Amino acid sequence: MFRNVLVADSDVDSRDRFFEILSSMGHKVECAPNTNETVIRLQTERPYLLILDQDLVPDGGLVTLERIRKFDQGMKVVFLTKNEPDAEIAAKAHRLGVSEVLKKDFSDHIMFKKILGILREIVEEEK
Repeated sequence: MFRNVLVADSDVDSRDRFFEILSSMGHKVECAPNTNETVIRLQTERPYLLILDQDLVPDGGLVTLERIRKFDQGMKVVFLTKNEPDAEIAAKAHRLGVSEVLKKDFSDHIMFKKILGILREIVEEEK
């Protein structure tokens, strides 16, 4: 079943990869390259899932998520880190209500397997 996904990532190549892969699976994918555009889009649209990069410019993913949580407490969020998530960042992200903290890694299927699992959970919750 087709779901809206917003990818908030400053890296063009990463946004393109997420777009290609998730679109090919039938999801509607939109992308935001920075904090302000992400927040503006989420104030007017409600995707089923936000994929949020830790290094989103200019504020970073955690500050962006804090801004988002001021007006949307329930949105599902996958938080991506450059390296294996350290305990402090993961703990803060989970306190802000993320569904999953993942290393952004396109070299294997682990990241996408977990993202697709979250999208399946969303479908099940709607039933």
